[in-house]
Amino acid sequence: YISEFSASQLNFVIFRIIICVSRSFIEILTEYLKDNNLTQSQFARAIGAKPSLVNDWLRGKAKPSYDNICAIAKAYDGEIEYFLGLKD
Repeated sequence: YISEFSASQLNFVIFRIIICVSRSFIEILTEYLKDNNLTQSQFARAIGAKPSLVNDWLRGKAKPSYDNICAIAKAYDGEIEYFLGLKD
């Protein structure tokens, strides 16, 4: 799904995430984990990340990188717009 975006579109989306991550990504990820009965560890395993990194995102101590966003897109195909805060 992410391959349908051009490089400039992805750069714009990444830029938007970085600017908006304090509200959106923390709340979006928290909601997603709760709604899908996923633990931080399960989510981390699905995207090939350490659970401590996901925990840092949820506490606002770190922001997802471009590679993290791509991993989320691959693991949760079709839901990347949700994670990016582009749709509810």
